[in-house]
Amino acid sequence: MKALAQDLGIAARGEFTGHLDDVTPALREADFYLSTLLSEGMSNSVLEAMSFGMESVAAQHMALYWTLPGIRWPEKA
Repeated sequence: MKALAQDLGIAARGEFTGHLDDVTPALREADFYLSTLLSEGMSNSVLEAMSFGMESVAAQHMALYWTLPGIRWPEKA
């Protein structure tokens, strides 16, 4: 992800923190949440971000697609 962000010229616009023991400060500060997982059941991390009122970006392959109404999924991501 870091390399892709660098290639796209957007690396300075985000922060790659790695593992955080307490995500609360990061979620409070963030503009949106990006889940890079392609296959996960019900993503607790996405649900946690949503509990902070954050927009989340996640793969359509996750269980969120079938369980959370009103989420928009682009034709091709």
